[in-house]
Amino acid sequence: MSLTESNLIRNHDNHYLSIRSKKTKVYSQIKLPDYAIAILVKYKNLVILVAQLSNFNLNKYLKELAEKAGWIAAIGKTREKKGKLTEVKKGNVKFRFCDHITTHTMRRTAITTMLTLGVPEYIIRSISATRQGAKNFLDT
Repeated sequence: MSLTESNLIRNHDNHYLSIRSKKTKVYSQIKLPDYAIAILVKYKNLVILVAQLSNFNLNKYLKELAEKAGWIAAIGKTREKKGKLTEVKKGNVKFRFCDHITTHTMRRTAITTMLTLGVPEYIIRSISATRQGAKNFLDT
């Protein structure tokens, strides 16, 4: 949320996002795809790269975005209490898929997408700032 232009690095024709993990203090550089560069060029006069939102509002907007994308299929939601599963409902209505989207969902989706695209696991661990990932990244 606190990215600025100083986090952007240009190396020949490639653009990278350079970030330092708060948790592990490890620096990572992520190559930006062309569509991300196009967005940055369009909004090049902004001081910050990402709008400052509270976690509550960001989750709210993610849910709205998922709803607009049509991810509204009804799905079950259960909770376990004293070893018994019970279904959670909003009155008589089941939860919709879009109601479950959060920043953590997006984090997990990004990690899965990077794995699917063939990004090495140790790099993903360094980006996602898991302690084991930072250790592996530093050992290479």
